[in-house]
Amino acid sequence: MGDYINELGSNLCRRGEVWPRGIVYPLIGFFLAQGAPFGLLVAHAYEDNVWPVWPWLVYELQADQLAYCYLTFFTSTIFIVLGAILGMQEDRLRLLAATDGLTGLLNRRYFTLRLSQELARAKRYQTPLSLLVIDLDGLKAINDGAGHDAGDRAICGVASTLSRALRVTDVAARYAGDEFVALLPQTSAIEAMGLAARIKACVAELNHGPEGAPLSVSIGVADLEGAASGTAEDLFAAADKALYAAKAAGRNSVMAAPAP
Repeated sequence: MGDYINELGSNLCRRGEVWPRGIVYPLIGFFLAQGAPFGLLVAHAYEDNVWPVWPWLVYELQADQLAYCYLTFFTSTIFIVLGAILGMQEDRLRLLAATDGLTGLLNRRYFTLRLSQELARAKRYQTPLSLLVIDLDGLKAINDGAGHDAGDRAICGVASTLSRALRVTDVAARYAGDEFVALLPQTSAIEAMGLAARIKACVAELNHGPEGAPLSVSIGVADLEGAASGTAEDLFAAADKALYAAKAAGRNSVMAAPAP
C-alpha cells in the first residue's frame, strides 16, 4: 500500500488527476455499504407496520444495537477493501496506458492530451507556458557502436535526468525513439532556457555513450509568445524549429524559437 501511495503521489500532477480511483472507490464502497443496515431497518419497519417510524427506529436500534453495529462494520469493511483493490488495479492500468514502457515517462498520446489541457489553462488564466523538445544526439552511433542495450541505457539516462531536473508540476514525455518533450506551466521562454541548460549539463555528466563517452542533447525552447497563433501545433512547431537550429549549430546546444 505504501508503494502504491508513493507511486501515485509522483504521478498525479503529471497525469493531471487529483482523485485516484484507489481512494475514490473505497469511499464509494463505504457509502454503498450503509445500504445493508438501512435495508434491514426498512424490512423490519414494513414487517411491523409501524408509524410514525422515528420512535420505532430509536427503539429498534437500541434493542438490537450489536446486530446493526456488526452488520454495518463488516459490510463497510468488505466494500472498502473491494473498492481499494479495484481502484488500485484501475489506477495501475491507467498509469500503464499513459506511460512509456522503457522510461516510465508519459507516452506521446497522453502528453498530447496534457498539452491541450495546459494550453487551455494558460490561455484562461493568462499565464506563460513553455515547451522543450529534446533530442538525444548520436543515438544511432551508440546503437551501432555499443549495441541497443547501450542505446536503451542512454535513453533511460536522459529520462531519469528529466525526472530529476523538472518540477512536480512540469510534464515530461518520451515523444519518439530518441526525442523527449517537457511542458513547463507558468514558465517563460527565458526561464525555460535556464532549465534547458541545466538539463543539458546534467546529461553531459552521464557516461552511457560508446566506451563510457558522455552523452549530449540538443534542445529547442518555445513559449506561447513565440507560437504563431497560440495553438498546440504552433507551439510544438516553434520548439521543433528551435531544435533543428540547435542541431545545425553543432548539437549539444540549446536554442530558443525566434519571435514570430
